[in-house]
Amino acid sequence: MEHLHSEPQIYANTIMKRWFIALWERIRVYAWWIVYLLIAAAGLYLIGKPVISLIDTSIRMHTLNKEKEEYEQIIKENNTFLENLKSKEFLEQYARETYYMQNPDEQIYIVE
Repeated sequence: MEHLHSEPQIYANTIMKRWFIALWERIRVYAWWIVYLLIAAAGLYLIGKPVISLIDTSIRMHTLNKEKEEYEQIIKENNTFLENLKSKEFLEQYARETYYMQNPDEQIYIVE
C-alpha cells in the first residue's frame, strides 16, 4: 500500500521539478535583464538625486547673481545721486523739481 501511495507522490514531485525547471529556463533569459534594470534603477536613483539638486542649485545661483547685479546697479545710481546732492546747484535744482520749492521772491507755475 505504501508502494501505491508513494508512487503518485514521486510522480508529482518530478512533475513539479520539470515545471520549475521549465519555468527557470524561461525566466533565466530575462533574469539578467531584470538584474541589470534593477542596478540601473538604483544607480539612477542614487546619482539622480544629487544631479537634480545640483541643477536646482545652479539655477538658484544664476537667479541670485542676476539680483546681485541689479542691486549693485541700483547702489551705483544711488551713490551717484548722493554725490550730486553734495553740490549746492544740484540740490537746489532737485528741490525745485521734486518738491516744487521756491525762493521767497519767486512764483512757480506747475504745468503737467
